[in-house]
Amino acid sequence: MKILIVSPDLDQQTKRLTDELLKTGLEIETIEDLHPLRLMLNHYDLIHFIQPLKLKGKLPIQKNELFQLLQSFIAQTIGRPTLMSFHENLIESKLNQTLISSFQAITVGNVGELKKIKNYSGAKMILPYFPDIETKAIASKSVHESQKNINKTLNVIVPVYNSFNDLHRLSWKHIQNNEQTQIYIDARYLKKHFSSSHIRKSWQAFINKNVDFKKFILFNSNETFDDFLIKKNVVSILKHLEISDLEFSYWINSYLNFSNMLILNDEQATGFSSFWKHEKNCFIFNKNQPVQKQYSSFCEFLKSPATFNFSSTASDIFTFQQTIDLKINELTRLYTKLIQQKTSLSYQKSANMSL
Repeated sequence: MKILIVSPDLDQQTKRLTDELLKTGLEIETIEDLHPLRLMLNHYDLIHFIQPLKLKGKLPIQKNELFQLLQSFIAQTIGRPTLMSFHENLIESKLNQTLISSFQAITVGNVGELKKIKNYSGAKMILPYFPDIETKAIASKSVHESQKNINKTLNVIVPVYNSFNDLHRLSWKHIQNNEQTQIYIDARYLKKHFSSSHIRKSWQAFINKNVDFKKFILFNSNETFDDFLIKKNVVSILKHLEISDLEFSYWINSYLNFSNMLILNDEQATGFSSFWKHEKNCFIFNKNQPVQKQYSSFCEFLKSPATFNFSSTASDIFTFQQTIDLKINELTRLYTKLIQQKTSLSYQKSANMSL
């Protein structure tokens, strides 16, 4: 099979996907923009589009969507099956629904995003954003492994992405400081929209109204978080966040590179479902189970930091690569299915024309 990948960003993720597909023996070409002449002069079995990222796209996101809608129409007019991969959260707009319906297949990052396209009639699969493994970071971490194992204090990181009101989604009566636990509020993501001084003032106003949060420590720098990862035993609570699989890949990096234990909701865990193991390499909250019972189990989980693996990552990285291999195999099967469907339809049309 000869596959053309069209990615406006041509970023590290596109390169990673291309490299993984090449290992399967497929012929892959990767370009930034699709020109009709390329399709006329080359025979591609399938065109795989990748959604431009909001922070990296060269055009405003709506113009990018319109441009890819046009390219999809051109590809299908020439008779090529098309697939689109989304790594940002889907926006339920009329334009986005039109864009989605123009492709024979769609991939998204997790079950939550899959639910947003439940009325879509084409093929669907979960294809999350692949995190990078930072070998240099792993090497620097090893210097502090003995210190992390000796230090029994558990540092709980709670990120906020929109405002400090994100914190109200957690049941804080079950997540309290004790002599072995220190809770930090991670406000780094608020810096996308606010200055550091504005964040500090907002935090002060928030704790004035919510006095139980006064004992928690605020930080908003990457340097502080990196220092935690290298030198301390860290658990990060993500279950309250609505983040894209692109954003989630950052946290997977922190686990694979630094053994940062992740507290997830059941939708977040579906991106790499074969990798995450409840109460082994993560803790997963299931929305279909009683909340009180789960928080009780979580509280016990936090009381036993000695059982966490805060140092060894080699086996996790190997296992995670196997998970990626499974995803790539699933993607190649989807390619084959789409190409066979297109070939079958073309054959039927030719047969009908000859009658």
